[in-house]
Amino acid sequence: MKLSEAIRLGSMMKPQCFGLMHDDGATCAFGAALDAIGKLHECYSEEPQEWHDTGAFIAECPQCHDTMRYVDQYKANTLAHLNDTHRWTREQIADWVSTIEAQTEQPATEQPVEVRS
Repeated sequence: MKLSEAIRLGSMMKPQCFGLMHDDGATCAFGAALDAIGKLHECYSEEPQEWHDTGAFIAECPQCHDTMRYVDQYKANTLAHLNDTHRWTREQIADWVSTIEAQTEQPATEQPVEVRS
């Protein structure tokens, strides 16, 4: 499941919260994604491997153009920044993530067509 899809799915499961990954039955954008894949309580400081290569976690903020960087042992990530600082909805964040995913997707390779005489 793509990160953008997981954020969208998770955002339908619980209301949005700010400042924490999950709190009192609510989730942030990243928490929603983890909740959608059943890993909300398993993964806190690192994104699951299937989302590692999207680049969305360390991308430049599309609103203030700040570049996310590592802080101590925890990753300060763009998803948390958009959720907590700019108060984007999780759906807006998922839309933005999908643009990052589109940039990193491998183009589909065409299969050779066998021509018979």
